[in-house]
Amino acid sequence: NTFLELPVTAQRKVIVETRESFDKLLAQNTYVIRENRALKAENEVLRTETAYLSGKIEDMQRAQARLMRQVTYLMKVTDETARKRALAKEGITDGSIDLDMYSKNLQEDIQELFYQ
Repeated sequence: NTFLELPVTAQRKVIVETRESFDKLLAQNTYVIRENRALKAENEVLRTETAYLSGKIEDMQRAQARLMRQVTYLMKVTDETARKRALAKEGITDGSIDLDMYSKNLQEDIQELFYQ
C-alpha cells in the first residue's frame, strides 16, 4: 500500500533500485553456487585422498605390529642364547651340570671377591 501511495517517479526509482538489487543478488548467488561446486569437487578429492592415506596408515600399523612381534621374538631368542652360553661357561647346560667346572667357577668368583 505504501508503494502505491508514492508518486510515479518515486515508484519507478524504487523499481529500478529493486531490479539492480535483484541483479546483484542473482550474480552473487551464481558466484556462490559456482564456488560451492568447486569446493564440493575439492572436498571429494580430499575425501578420496584421506581414505587412501587411512588405508596406507592401517597397512603400516599392521606391518609395524608384525615387525614388533618379530623384534620381540628375536630379542627373546638372543637373550636365551646368551643365557645358555653364560650358563655353559659356568658348567650348566640343558639337562646336565658339570660339577667340576661349576665348583671351579664358584671358587674363582669367590677369590675375585676377596682379592679385589
